[in-house]
Amino acid sequence: MGLESGLGSFGIQSGVKVRRSSQGFPCRPAQGGRMSERYIKGVTLVMIRNLLKRFGPTTELAGDLVNWLEDKGWQLGVHFDRGREMKRRWRHSDKLSKGDWKSLRDKFATAELPRSPSTLRKNLESLGHTFHLDNLEIDILELGVLYRLSNLVESLLDVGFECADFVHVIAAVLLKTRDEVHRRLSPGSKLRSSGLLCDDMPYAREFAIKTSHKTMAAVCPPRKLEKEMRRIFLGPPCTPNLLWQDFDHIGRERDLALRILQGALNSAERGVNLLVYGPPGTGKTEFCKVLAHKAGVALHVVGEADEDGEEMERRERISALRMSQTLLAEKDDAVLLAEEMEDFFWGGESRVYAHRILEDNSRPVLWTCNHIESFEPSILRRLTMALEIRTPDVAVRGRVWRRILAREGIKLPQEDVSALASEFQAPPSMAVSAVRGAKLAGGGGEEIRQLVRGLAKIVPGNEERLIEVAPDPFDATLAAADQDLEVLVKRLAASQSRAFSLCLSGPPGTGKSAFARHLAKCLGLEVRQQRTSDLLSMWVGGSEKQIAKAFAEARESGVMLVFDEADSLLRDRRSAQQSWEITQVNEMLTWMERHPLPFACTTNLMEHLDQASLRRFTFKVHFNYLGKVQAERTFAAFFGYEAIGGVSSLAMLTPGDFAVVRRKAEILGLLGDVPALVRMLREESRVKGLRSNRIGFIGPCGGGA
Repeated sequence: MGLESGLGSFGIQSGVKVRRSSQGFPCRPAQGGRMSERYIKGVTLVMIRNLLKRFGPTTELAGDLVNWLEDKGWQLGVHFDRGREMKRRWRHSDKLSKGDWKSLRDKFATAELPRSPSTLRKNLESLGHTFHLDNLEIDILELGVLYRLSNLVESLLDVGFECADFVHVIAAVLLKTRDEVHRRLSPGSKLRSSGLLCDDMPYAREFAIKTSHKTMAAVCPPRKLEKEMRRIFLGPPCTPNLLWQDFDHIGRERDLALRILQGALNSAERGVNLLVYGPPGTGKTEFCKVLAHKAGVALHVVGEADEDGEEMERRERISALRMSQTLLAEKDDAVLLAEEMEDFFWGGESRVYAHRILEDNSRPVLWTCNHIESFEPSILRRLTMALEIRTPDVAVRGRVWRRILAREGIKLPQEDVSALASEFQAPPSMAVSAVRGAKLAGGGGEEIRQLVRGLAKIVPGNEERLIEVAPDPFDATLAAADQDLEVLVKRLAASQSRAFSLCLSGPPGTGKSAFARHLAKCLGLEVRQQRTSDLLSMWVGGSEKQIAKAFAEARESGVMLVFDEADSLLRDRRSAQQSWEITQVNEMLTWMERHPLPFACTTNLMEHLDQASLRRFTFKVHFNYLGKVQAERTFAAFFGYEAIGGVSSLAMLTPGDFAVVRRKAEILGLLGDVPALVRMLREESRVKGLRSNRIGFIGPCGGGA
């Protein structure tokens, strides 16, 4: 018997009619939103029809396809029997004859699908509109979806993939040319770069048309609107935990970033990229959330995890970024957040490719990173703005602590809240973590302190700070300076210029730092006190960077800088032993000339300062030990009693000594014991005398009243 008689019972037993789509691929499944068995059968029959059209009887696929029909045909309602004659020819040549192949092809030529569109196809078309796909891309995507949904479709395609190039097989199934399909499946194509098809191994057979989990969730029933599909791919928008005013310490930069973002959204400007950088834990992500919220747009995070919830590689994150850009191309109410900018630009081979990422983006992107030193200048030049997130000042930190505590329902005395703000330079994100942890533990202030102390140890830049005892109001009459301090303050406060500097020299405790704080208050400026330990670095060039950063931050924040122990930063270059000692002084001198706001340097060792630095100080004020009259006046101011027992005869006393004695007397309960107070002051004077003699001082250098 021939092939035709051997297939006497061959046919579409279930009555399924298969219709060819405009792209050659079955695309109208019936039964509404349900993936029906009838539809799967129809799709498979059309795939067989198209394979029979494109491949001949002498190809490797021909024999495997016949074997597949014998094995799987019953699932299609097809009874397939080769017959004795066909089996005899098969044994001798291992090939089908042209007549056998034509007869087989004719049996599948009239199959058609039902005409009513399915929910799957409607979802695919909506997805295609969202991603700007053409008809062939939609058909390829549908083929990938069915490959994952149906064992029957999967097994038939695998037969083709094992015998021929997968692009050739897909082109045959869809009745398209190989080049048309190859362009749409190659790496970098819209289907792969958008994340609709997995991009991990595009040339491997098992990954040829592997659809992503998000694609499956978007197109499978029930019916979904484009808004729902965007949410599947982008995730829910970020919700801020902080407020706009929590970033008052970077108010100028914050406000400028908002104006830039709003301008980009209103004008649909391309290539807008805002970099937010700073040490870990300073609140970069929270700032981006707050910025987007203030601009009235949704913020979506790009590429947090791959299909399996694992960490993404560089290529995968770039694909996620491009996919998100495509989804939001026509939306004016959303921006993107790409965290860890280093992941996108480290290890890339093409600079041009990296540049295009920053030049072609249709939606504004907010980038975050911890360090900018590793980026090439060509990358940084393409940014619209770079904004550094600094640790907020005490006032802002106190406000943040109070609001977070209130939100979590933890009540603390006001002095405890103020202590937390002063003791730790903790950013808002760290405060949130510590308060939440304390709430979970059922604790309060002590638990919060314990948690934030632990976090501060491991996060650079947030180390625990000593709480400064609130200073007494500065009294110029209690300072032994070589100038009239009251007159100096009045004239500086009345001046239109703020570009001046002061060198405040003299022994420890004479009131140099207190005077600087008093002056700043009279000028209406906040003080930012810089310790030498905050600026000196073990790395070559590190100290210079820290000095430049301190001046830049003071200028941006509009505060008055006070450098304590400035002799460590401005040491005479003639005694320098290392090159970095010279460059460090040079950096300070350069900024001293440029800085547009008041700043002061305090030193106990004026003679050690570089001569060039002395010329750059606008004012030089020397503080000395208290004279006789001033010592008696200071005693009355600190203790409320007239001085007795020879206080005026004590040498080398400073306001700092009286503050120490008062704290000691408070602890010992001796505040009302005047003789005891005088004895303690005499002891402070004696210790100074011993020390001064050891280091070669001739004697006290007390000044007049």
